[in-house]
Amino acid sequence: MELTFFYPNILAKLKKAYLKGNLPHYLLFLGPKWTGKEELALEIAKFLNCKNKEGCQSCDWCKRVEVKKPVEDLILVKKESQNSTFSLKEEITLKDIQPLQRALTLTPNYRFKIGIILRGDKLNQEAQNALLKTLEEPKGRKVIIMTGEIPSKILPTLQSRAIIFYLHPQPLKKIKAYLKNNFPQLQTSEIEEIAKISFGLPKLALKLAQEKETLQSYKKIFQLAENLIEGDTYVKLKIAQKLAQSSPPKIEKVFGVLQLYLGTKLKEAIFKGDFTQGLKIAESLEKINQFKSLAFNLRVNPQLCFENMALSL
Repeated sequence: MELTFFYPNILAKLKKAYLKGNLPHYLLFLGPKWTGKEELALEIAKFLNCKNKEGCQSCDWCKRVEVKKPVEDLILVKKESQNSTFSLKEEITLKDIQPLQRALTLTPNYRFKIGIILRGDKLNQEAQNALLKTLEEPKGRKVIIMTGEIPSKILPTLQSRAIIFYLHPQPLKKIKAYLKNNFPQLQTSEIEEIAKISFGLPKLALKLAQEKETLQSYKKIFQLAENLIEGDTYVKLKIAQKLAQSSPPKIEKVFGVLQLYLGTKLKEAIFKGDFTQGLKIAESLEKINQFKSLAFNLRVNPQLCFENMALSL
């Protein structure tokens, strides 16, 4: 993903600070899934210890970071989902971040020891308190970069110590320009479609453009979510019945698309100044979040859950 195309100001600002010796020792990237937070964190890791001090992509350090190979002075904390059904309940524990804490106390072999924590909003209370203590220690030659999707899950004290950058969905015209420049084989209609269903999320647009099977599968989920919101009562109840029989991973994807779809509609309503419609959409978003929690509760009848959700939208 071409980060300089989507986030040129963030990279330029941090590179400038680094070259002047003013780089913050704790960075926090916040934004929705698929905005490229992990890629941005790794790009910064590259130029911090790059042989040529610019993220040259050709030195040994840059090459190893690019393919995510183990490399000294780079510690990555990433919670892999073991059960997609309950992935929202998984957390990063103190045990998960202790290797990072130990590594940051050592003298770096390169210029910096770099710790990257992906989905820092999944750190549990104990892990966040431990990280806070690490941040209170002398800065030295270490940099911590953390990403997150849900700011409210990150302690205010952790946020206040960070330099925060927000990664927002991109304008559709920018997504289209990126696809046109990088995928000349795509027809104009395909570019329009991918831009629409990717909701301005660069990494999602890239994935859909690269993987035809994923695109076809995602289009079906998008259509299902759209009909669940825009369809008549009969259509909604048929979809509810279908969802009740679907696999947990598919249900999660549908909820994800529903949230993106309504989020986009909410922004459109606010932009147009239609605050009455915006309030209705916001209420629908809240209902989606509530039903998402219920959907994976084994004590709840899935058929009734999805029917109630469908009729409430």
